[in-house]
Amino acid sequence: MKTRYINGQFFTMINENDHIESLITEDGKIIAINDSVTKVDRVFDCHQAVVLPGFVDAHLHIAGYGQQLSLLNLNKEANKEIILEKVKKKFNGSFLYVQGHMDNGLNKHDLNTVSYTVPIVLRHSDYHGATVNDAVLKMLGKENHPTGILHELEAMEAVRLVPPTTQEQLTDFIERAIKKLQSYGITGGHSDDLYYFNGYFGTIQSFNDVLKKHPFRTHLLIHYLVLDDYLKSGDPWLDQHPYLQLGAIKIFYDGTLSSQTALMHHPYPNTDQYGERIFSKEDFRALVIKIRQHELPIAVHTIGDQALDELADWFKEFPVKTGLHDRIIHASFALEKTVEKLKEL
Repeated sequence: MKTRYINGQFFTMINENDHIESLITEDGKIIAINDSVTKVDRVFDCHQAVVLPGFVDAHLHIAGYGQQLSLLNLNKEANKEIILEKVKKKFNGSFLYVQGHMDNGLNKHDLNTVSYTVPIVLRHSDYHGATVNDAVLKMLGKENHPTGILHELEAMEAVRLVPPTTQEQLTDFIERAIKKLQSYGITGGHSDDLYYFNGYFGTIQSFNDVLKKHPFRTHLLIHYLVLDDYLKSGDPWLDQHPYLQLGAIKIFYDGTLSSQTALMHHPYPNTDQYGERIFSKEDFRALVIKIRQHELPIAVHTIGDQALDELADWFKEFPVKTGLHDRIIHASFALEKTVEKLKEL
């Protein structure tokens, strides 16, 4: 069906004030602009609404967002009593996984009032921490942990205990997320999904299944923990098809501000904590060398100013192949000397 859209403020985004008078679409694609001659099946009056090209979200976790839409999400609820009430209401005697928890002092003793024998995992809203009960700590061999509030690698160990997602569930997560994103006018995004659910092969398959029905320009970073699977797959780097592109190798250099694990040049207020490196320098070097041997770029989660300064040195020591680009994800703080280093790269 051909549709002519008229009477709208159609901005092209090529330049600030570029706009057109009308456009024609067919089967979801724009086929003509400023065309008043072509016969169409219907005319849509936009009543002077502003019309923009689809947005691209530069930092997504599509499958994780779909899961979030499917699970109990505390949505950064701060009140401990309300949190426990919601958890108790959702608890049905089997493993309970909850998202969106904002670390507010709630601990394992609170969760033990719901159950201390059945695992409960409250994943933090920054995705770098988790609050768990005694049942989870026992499974992790950390029975003596004082609070059950875990960060970074310990938190990831807890999240890995969550019962595996079926292929059908993963496909549903991705479809649910893409439909929701499209409802906000987002028609493409850069996402980190290839490790967290069904691994490289299962996740690629689910994306392909969904994108056949719901076109969404998807750029997937390749998590370093599935690098070997990617190399075995023989998949070409970059374009898989018009709606799926593989990107750089995703690595984490430091943590987050909310967990006080982002690596900073100065200590956090009223502490002697500077944050932490996810890898030792030796392990990070080995990983970068392996990636460079395959002539691939890297995309590095880097929040703290000290982390960014060190990363600039790594980029200089191990430059990316000409024509490709490394990527810094977040870069929330930068020392002046680091900015000067980055200018030289």
